[in-house]
Amino acid sequence: MFDRGYKRSFGQPSGTARLGCDICVPPFSPSSSFQSRSRARKMYRFSFVRERAQLQRTFNIMFKVSFELFKISGVLALDGYTALLLLSAVAVAMAQYGHGYGGDGYGHNDYAQPIPYQYGYGIAGDHGEFKQTRQEQGDGHGNVQGSYGYVDAHGIQRQVDYVADGHGFRAQVKTNEPGTENQSPADVQLHAQPAQAYGPSAPRHGYAAY
Repeated sequence: MFDRGYKRSFGQPSGTARLGCDICVPPFSPSSSFQSRSRARKMYRFSFVRERAQLQRTFNIMFKVSFELFKISGVLALDGYTALLLLSAVAVAMAQYGHGYGGDGYGHNDYAQPIPYQYGYGIAGDHGEFKQTRQEQGDGHGNVQGSYGYVDAHGIQRQVDYVADGHGFRAQVKTNEPGTENQSPADVQLHAQPAQAYGPSAPRHGYAAY
């Protein structure tokens, strides 16, 4: 007959019970192989989730980069004509303001192409109570001619026509102000000749320029 009472056996490892005489029954616990498989499944699941998240981040980055490149290519395709105009303008500017070097002497000559200009404007009141005008034009060589004037609410007007060139500044004033009379001081001429254009002198090189 076996003793059905559980007794602690001396010399046995902890967690081991002795049933009867010589029958040893370990306490209930999962087997080591089952624990190993469970741990492996958990590690695989964790690595799979981590790799999936990393792939998702990589895909998001690649999508953003591709979208930005698509936008840039679309802008270049739509504004190709504008870019061509800008490049042409830069080429013209470099050609106009390039540096020239004399080969016969020791001097350095830097010439810019003359740029003529012209502008003008006119303003007036809502009910015609006053008017003001201004216009000017130049040939790019220092020769300028223009005029400015106004008419007030009482009909008093003043018009100034001027010319500035190598001979100095000359002006002609026209007005209907009361109490004025014809005058011709030294710096104001009644009849101004048309401005004469003066081109730049030919550059000289070497010691002949001194």
